[in-house]
Amino acid sequence: MKTYYFAAHTEGECLIGCEHKHKTLASAVACVDSAGGYVVAVEKRKSRRAKERELNTKEEAEFRQLMYSRFGVRYKPPLRLLDMRPWRHLLSGET
Repeated sequence: MKTYYFAAHTEGECLIGCEHKHKTLASAVACVDSAGGYVVAVEKRKSRRAKERELNTKEEAEFRQLMYSRFGVRYKPPLRLLDMRPWRHLLSGET
């Protein structure tokens, strides 16, 4: 199974994509030309039609790194959220 990527954005309820079959995420990201642009992965199978899919976790991280670096911003992965219940009394002002 081979995977290729295309740059995409939405207009109304339509998915508009570039007509390229990019072999890498980096080349697909370079093709993103509008705010809210994204990259879609396509799995090409020998016996079946190609199937579009969302980026997996690794691809998503690479996509974000590439997109942010285009604008000179260093991407920082989101922080883990902490469970604040043990400190609830401190936040509410209770003693």
